[in-house]
Amino acid sequence: MLRKAFLIICGLGFLHSCSKDEPSTKVQISKNSFLFAATQEGQVKRYNINTGKVGTYSSGAGDITGLYGLDVDSLAILSMTDKSLKTFGISGNALEERLEGSQSLEHPHDLAVNNSFFVVADDADADGDPLTEDSRLFVFQHEGSSLKLRNVIFLNFRVWAVEFMGDDLLVSHKTSNKLAVFNDFLENRITNVVRANKTVTIEGVTRIYGMDFEDNLLVLSDIGTETADNDGSLQIMPDFQGVLNGVADGAAIPVDDQLVLQGANTKLGNPVKVVYDSAYNVIFVAEQLNGGGRIVAFNNARSAKGNLAPDLNYPLAKVSAIYFYTR
Repeated sequence: MLRKAFLIICGLGFLHSCSKDEPSTKVQISKNSFLFAATQEGQVKRYNINTGKVGTYSSGAGDITGLYGLDVDSLAILSMTDKSLKTFGISGNALEERLEGSQSLEHPHDLAVNNSFFVVADDADADGDPLTEDSRLFVFQHEGSSLKLRNVIFLNFRVWAVEFMGDDLLVSHKTSNKLAVFNDFLENRITNVVRANKTVTIEGVTRIYGMDFEDNLLVLSDIGTETADNDGSLQIMPDFQGVLNGVADGAAIPVDDQLVLQGANTKLGNPVKVVYDSAYNVIFVAEQLNGGGRIVAFNNARSAKGNLAPDLNYPLAKVSAIYFYTR
């Protein structure tokens, strides 16, 4: 796994220095491997892992908060400014809009995908009462030439990050270090308040900003102090389902069950989005504040911890979302 991750870092041509002695031709990686990144200003970049080629496109959408690669030349974009979920195709040097979801979004912050279903976390006040904690999850279905709103689910807390763990949905609380689990989430077809099957707190975390799950590994990002550019962290749990099953509803997952990446060397200040790829054992991070904004990545993710320097360090001002596509 580590050898494949090394090839990704070298192939991108980023600022990480790779040894010329590395026999990269002996290891084959996916023919189609792309890293998509987007910014608060609506810019989208597509990095070709194999060739190092970088494409830059304007989406026309402001403050992109969610990305999902549908294939090598099309993607879904969640925009907070436009209050929209749309799909685009890459044609030459441009992004061409294809489909648009419902106009009902108010403050969409994150996107989770399970097959043809797209779940948007919207943390706007759902009932108009500022004294109550509530928010909504919008469930869209993408089939062929349509992107339709299936239903809206109300929550009794403010939502922030969302991520599928199989058919279950992980949802972080906006104002705390709590993580809620909704079993068989897509079975909820009603528009009503749905309560979590289990809620746990993550020790050592201020607020969960980014989240990704794959191959039983969960990685969370914590921005720490919002105005500080050096106190962010990643919490990595390589056996998350085992850890979760061992903790009672309402209890805490201790720091001892986490691998923590934190410190000045990591370049983590406000890590707003994270992506883990198990095939290469790499975590990609959209770091929004440190250095004015950058993409960083860490090899050997299942054992990474401490004050490590990133294996990839590429400046991208106001980066706000990332997605790694490989087939």
